Amino acid sequence: MRSDTSVGGAQPTSDEAYRARSEGSLWRPPLLTGPPLGEMSPSAKSMFLFGWYVVFDGLFLIFAPQVALRLFGLAEDGAGWLRVLGMVVTFLGWYYVNLGKLGTTPFFRLTAVTRLSVPFVLGAFTLAGWIPAVVLVFAMGDFAGGLWTFLALIHEDRVARGLT
Repeated sequence: MRSDTSVGGAQPTSDEAYRARSEGSLWRPPLLTGPPLGEMSPSAKSMFLFGWYVVFDGLFLIFAPQVALRLFGLAEDGAGWLRVLGMVVTFLGWYYVNLGKLGTTPFFRLTAVTRLSVPFVLGAFTLAGWIPAVVLVFAMGDFAGGLWTFLALIHEDRVARGLT
């Protein structure tokens, strides 16, 4: 593991210090390690905040599955499976939160594209009759979050290339 001082005794930059602290171990994972919200890049901030949105969506599915089932017009006997899905969604959101804090830009690029595709995939599912159309309303959160991250990444790329 890397130490918090660099060669020659110079103090590490804040980025180096964050990375050094984030190197945890299997038993001590780097939870919420990274710069404060105000110091995060725009794309990291979008991922971090979208992650909390996903965490709360997952918790809603865990603790209020009957509400979600009624909203979607589905039989209430699926509450157990919806709670399992809520657990997966909560964990996915937690990954987003932590990877946002760590500034994991390649992950941001991957998720921006997939989140932008959600309304189209769910639209195809609706047209096929596999899901009720009301589910498309929830696709807008994914699309909006993906668009926010995508535009932030474009801006950061333009700034890095000196175009802005």
